[in-house]
Amino acid sequence: MGPEKLATCLHQLVVKIWETEQLPEEWKEGIICPIHKKGDKLMCENFRAITILSVGARGAVVHTFAS
Repeated sequence: MGPEKLATCLHQLVVKIWETEQLPEEWKEGIICPIHKKGDKLMCENFRAITILSVGARGAVVHTFAS
């Protein structure tokens, strides 16, 4: 996909989101991954969670918290 086609697709997506005021369902989902900090790996408190989001969802979250 060339840059012009990509720009057109992104523009159409942004216009649809703007008009419907709805984010795609896929953007509302994430994958939670436990990351070991230190200590015993059998203890839950020695982990923290990160959520893997799609690029679009991450942009929406950043925009929301920046406002």
